[in-house]
Amino acid sequence: MHYDMATTPTMDRKRPRSESDTLMMLAVSSADTTKQTAQDALREVVTQDWFIEQQNHQREIRRMRQIRYRKKQQDYMVTLEEENRQLQHEIQTLEQRRRAIASAIPSEKTLWNVAVEYFRLFRYGLRASDLPKQSSNPQDKTACAQLDFLRSTMAPNVMYNAGRGVEAIMRNWTYFSLWFKDVEVELDGIKKSGVDSLMAKTTTTFTITEKTLVSVFPHLVGNTAGRQLANKLLGRTIVMRGSTRFDWDSGYGRVTSVISESDMLTPMLHLLGSLEDVSRVFEKSLISLTPYRVRLATHNYDKLGACLKA
Repeated sequence: MHYDMATTPTMDRKRPRSESDTLMMLAVSSADTTKQTAQDALREVVTQDWFIEQQNHQREIRRMRQIRYRKKQQDYMVTLEEENRQLQHEIQTLEQRRRAIASAIPSEKTLWNVAVEYFRLFRYGLRASDLPKQSSNPQDKTACAQLDFLRSTMAPNVMYNAGRGVEAIMRNWTYFSLWFKDVEVELDGIKKSGVDSLMAKTTTTFTITEKTLVSVFPHLVGNTAGRQLANKLLGRTIVMRGSTRFDWDSGYGRVTSVISESDMLTPMLHLLGSLEDVSRVFEKSLISLTPYRVRLATHNYDKLGACLKA
């Protein structure tokens, strides 16, 4: 094989150039890599700074929230303390008033508290006559409590409308509660009407039933004309304005007189429409119009139960 020696130096001169190019490329590549690394490092630094900034921002938000929360709690505690001081002041004021009132009212029974208790116990009437003797029913106990109250606060010969004695009061309430449904006597107010007298204003509500018609207005049931009037009353609720006067014996410490009056004429006139019909309804009834007083027979009074005979 023959080589042209003339070309050899040329080839030798090209080889170093190729190595130079390679070195140049390596240098460029290294520079690019270094530049990329620097950019990545810068990006990482920026990213870290951003995360740190966000963390600081979130931390600041939480700190401000905690400050606001603590401020609200502090304000709330201040408000509670102020309200508590006001309540304590009101309690002290009310306690002073209570002591002043208590010192002005004797501890023993007074006409005022007797009247209030009377209407509390008899607000819904009395239904003891429907109960068997020696019953343990709570209503029976209520009836006995009512009787015990009357015996402890009323004079033995207390005047009650047209009758006398505690039994007359119990008898009136018993029949009133038996004859009418949903009885309620609401105390509207009390005021002094004399040195030893009180006047109580009341509103009495009850419903007229078939039993009411048969027991109180029997003359309306047996004929056609009367039945027409009875039908106008059946199922209707009567609301009466009234008053009760209590007289007190301060030396004896007992009530000597209880006089009750109620305006039954006004609601009846409203229902029936004419005074003539009102007169026909009440002309033979067991109750009168004004004042409202029951004309009671006594033959069924023994039904009041064992507590009345105690």
